[in-house]
Amino acid sequence: MIEKLNPRDFRAPARILAEDLQTMLTHDPKAFDCLIFPAIPGDEETVAVADDPVGSLDAGERAQKYGEPVLGRAMIVPEEGLGFEVLAGEVANSFLGATAPMNILLSMPVHNYSLIQWSEYATPDADEPEIRTVYVLNSKAVGRVSGAGTVYVCAPLPALGEVPNTPEQETEDREPDTPEDDCVGVL
Repeated sequence: MIEKLNPRDFRAPARILAEDLQTMLTHDPKAFDCLIFPAIPGDEETVAVADDPVGSLDAGERAQKYGEPVLGRAMIVPEEGLGFEVLAGEVANSFLGATAPMNILLSMPVHNYSLIQWSEYATPDADEPEIRTVYVLNSKAVGRVSGAGTVYVCAPLPALGEVPNTPEQETEDREPDTPEDDCVGVL
């Protein structure tokens, strides 16, 4: 009997939505260039005490390894229900005062804890751009089926601008006889 039912089929709309999201990241004036430091999944080493007697937020802190930074495109998107406020005040497109998580579309898929970095002019009278860095907390699928797109929920990196050194920076910064440092960031 179930064979006679027409299945719900969101595959074609998902392909169209995926293409539309890529077009938007390429051409929308609110989209911007960014560096993506992809998190390398694995057994991360815990660097904080598991049973923190004070109840600090750092109890789950762990070392995270990252791959080579990749040039990508990103766009900050509003939280559901904030459309009018965002259009009126550009709240979602400003990083100033941002401590709450923000939603970001990316031009490539990433794992949780990946870092996203970009530069922006923080105020209308700013002379120099400032570096902004967020890390991926988790992700939400866009559309009815997976594969259409992903919105990444990101939080500001506690030490703004602190990202792993690239191999070129490590070569430039390293003294000849110093021991190798791990390229890790602590989240």
